[in-house]
Amino acid sequence: MKQIKITYEPTEEKVSVGLVYPLFVDGVKLATVDLVPPSIGVVAALAAAPPTPVELVAALTDLPKAVAEALRWPDVETILVAAESGGLVPPGLVTPEDVDGDPAPAAVVSSDPSALLAFPDASTDDPGEIIDFFGRED
Repeated sequence: MKQIKITYEPTEEKVSVGLVYPLFVDGVKLATVDLVPPSIGVVAALAAAPPTPVELVAALTDLPKAVAEALRWPDVETILVAAESGGLVPPGLVTPEDVDGDPAPAAVVSSDPSALLAFPDASTDDPGEIIDFFGRED
C-alpha cells in the first residue's frame, strides 16, 4: 500500500494562547501555544471515548503528550476554553467535566487543611458531609 503524505496550507489565522506558567522544553522556552483545529479523524477518535484534558490539549496544539501533561491547569483550562469558544472543536467535545469555567472551590485554595475534607453544597451553603477516611465513629 502506497504511503500518502498529507500537509495543510499554512494559514495566517491562528488562535494563540499565552501561558501564565511558561515552561522550558528541551531548553527552549514555551510561552505561547498555537491552537490548530483537529482533523475529522482525530475528532472521531476523541468522540468515541471521553477524552482526557491531556488528550484534548495534545490534539489541539500538536504538542507531544509529555509536554501537554506538563502544562499547569490554569493554562490547560485557558486552552480548552479558547478552543471551544473559537470554534476549533465541535460543540460538546470539550465537556463541563474538562473545564467548567468556575473558580476552584474555596476549600481547594484554603490554607486550612480541614477545609479539604468537605466541599460546601453550592445550593444551600451546607458544609456537606465530612468523611472519616479511617472508619472511626464519633
